[in-house]
Amino acid sequence: MRAMFVVMAAIPLAACFHVKNQLYNPASPGAIAGDNTGQKSVVEVSAITDKVNPACDPFKTPCMAFLEFDEMGEMWDPAQLGVALRLIEKAKTHPHPIIVTFTHGWKNNALDDRPKHVNGNVSGFEGVLDLLKDSTKNGGRFPDSPVVGIYIGWRGNLVSEYWPVRQQFSYFNREGAAIRIPGASLTAALTQIMETAHSPMPKVADAPPVLVIAGHSFGGLIMERALTQAMTDYVLRGGTRSDGPWADLVVFVNSAAAASEGKQMLNLLKSREAIYRVSAQAELNEAKIDIGTSLKRTSDRPLFLSISSVGDAATRFGLVIGHGPSAIDRDLQGSWRTYTHPEPPNVPSQQSFYLSTTAHLDAVQSHLIVEAPAQPGQCGKIFGQRVEVSVGGNPATAAKKSYVICEKPNRWNDTPYWAMEMPATIVPDHSGIFNSNFVRLLIQFLPSYDEMANPADRPRLSTPAAGPQSSKEDAQ
Repeated sequence: MRAMFVVMAAIPLAACFHVKNQLYNPASPGAIAGDNTGQKSVVEVSAITDKVNPACDPFKTPCMAFLEFDEMGEMWDPAQLGVALRLIEKAKTHPHPIIVTFTHGWKNNALDDRPKHVNGNVSGFEGVLDLLKDSTKNGGRFPDSPVVGIYIGWRGNLVSEYWPVRQQFSYFNREGAAIRIPGASLTAALTQIMETAHSPMPKVADAPPVLVIAGHSFGGLIMERALTQAMTDYVLRGGTRSDGPWADLVVFVNSAAAASEGKQMLNLLKSREAIYRVSAQAELNEAKIDIGTSLKRTSDRPLFLSISSVGDAATRFGLVIGHGPSAIDRDLQGSWRTYTHPEPPNVPSQQSFYLSTTAHLDAVQSHLIVEAPAQPGQCGKIFGQRVEVSVGGNPATAAKKSYVICEKPNRWNDTPYWAMEMPATIVPDHSGIFNSNFVRLLIQFLPSYDEMANPADRPRLSTPAAGPQSSKEDAQ
């Protein structure tokens, strides 16, 4: 009886630890009990004050829509998706729109209760949208592009921030949620976002949008699982764009997904000899840019980009610790496969992929980010322009460093699934991704303004080794 009393008494105490599983930003009346207004799922982003505005115009100011999922992967309020899709269509009435879909990670959610509580990832993502819109801050790369952000929220924060030690122990529970949430609902939503973004718009057919889909931390795990199925069809069809949805760039930043999550897509791209590159003319235009090096340039582009900071201890070391017990258990059960002909070389067991992220696994890294100018022999072909970053202090007075992105010498991974580490001067740690240095780096992977204006110059996916079945389908 005493034990039962202790358990019963502990239930209310345990409940106060937990962040409620709920919808935060409804699009329809009644989605939250007692809320008869709805229409809270669109935010007008401003450098001064962000505010809810269902009529937000992405040509005048960045607009952000919320899309929220519950613990089982169901959409809280389906009306949110319709609102987000209409926002994309509104942006497409102007040329050169940029659409960024972002999924947050551990210890975050979709709460945006201003001014009482501002979620770090919500406000951080809004800041990134503002940087993309502000041509004075993005180097004039997108001077008049409408900007739309779609913030995908889930219960990444299980334990209240007032219990920081207990928060740390929610790692395993939240990893389980990140594995569980990607399902039909999320994949269908992402597919509709991709299809809406790239559906024809006759009035502005000469300037289709750029669609970036990004995931951070456990959000990277969610996105990798949700997108792999949808994007596989695009790869199998050799990039025939009318045949299915696609994103122009998928980014996993400081992803908490094991490298085993991406290995099958890597294998698929490798076996198909997939290439994702811009046209010859676009390459000539890019080659005119002086990046302070005599090394050759590459016209290849990433379709998938896994990038993590060397200062990110959570994914460099924390994932190894977190996955260690289950890795040992699977080893005792004989679950790990040993590769007879390892690809990539020097990684003979599946266990190695499970105990590292893609970006941190040396054997699958495709590129390096090195201080400029790159030295002969240090790396292969150069990609993009020189990236100038501020190091410490006020950006106006801080010291500057320059970096270039280049192919890793003797790399195994020559696919459009790029993997690399970035210096801590760009992103200092696991959560510090919302800064101007990282935005300047990320912009290098987006089409230039000239490429955006001319669809023929956009990166194209081709699969020379598609195989007899694909060739038959193409002939039909």
